[in-house]
Amino acid sequence: MSLLQLARRFIAEREEGTPSAESVESADKGCATCGAPHVVAWGADSAAWCRACWTARVASRADRPQPTPTLADLHAELTEAERRQLRAEATAGDPLAELVLDAVAGTPEPAAWRLYSRRLDRELWVARDADAAAQLDRDGAWGGLPVILAADLEQLRDVDDQRVGDLLDVLAVFPGARLAQLEPEAMS
Repeated sequence: MSLLQLARRFIAEREEGTPSAESVESADKGCATCGAPHVVAWGADSAAWCRACWTARVASRADRPQPTPTLADLHAELTEAERRQLRAEATAGDPLAELVLDAVAGTPEPAAWRLYSRRLDRELWVARDADAAAQLDRDGAWGGLPVILAADLEQLRDVDDQRVGDLLDVLAVFPGARLAQLEPEAMS
């Protein structure tokens, strides 16, 4: 079964509480499990259930020993041909295929954070590493704000506010500049 078929089946199961014309006819027969006349849930297979049997049915699904796989898990199991088919269906405008691709398109980890420092009364970027800082520079996302590497924050902890402010002014003017190792006497 393809990921798209699984997604369609999942949507059909979620909509089991919405009766279709054929399931309303089966409701005349009563609950599919116990025959009770008052039906509250309808299935995609035209079956209908009373509240007690529906609750038991849902609970039995929740008690399964194996967890239900996520869309990402199912997507990882697709063959290359199935992935191409999914992309083609999304490109053709199938909203479900688009939704599946959006859901499994992993969000990258943040590489930089735009912060406001109360201590310095200004905004700045803290980049995870030199590659993230270079990407900010390439994209122009730094917006005139200084960019500091996360590893450099520790050495700025003991530097007085005026010097840190001056350093940030320099980093804002020269976006590719990075901090050099500070000498212990320069920090006092």
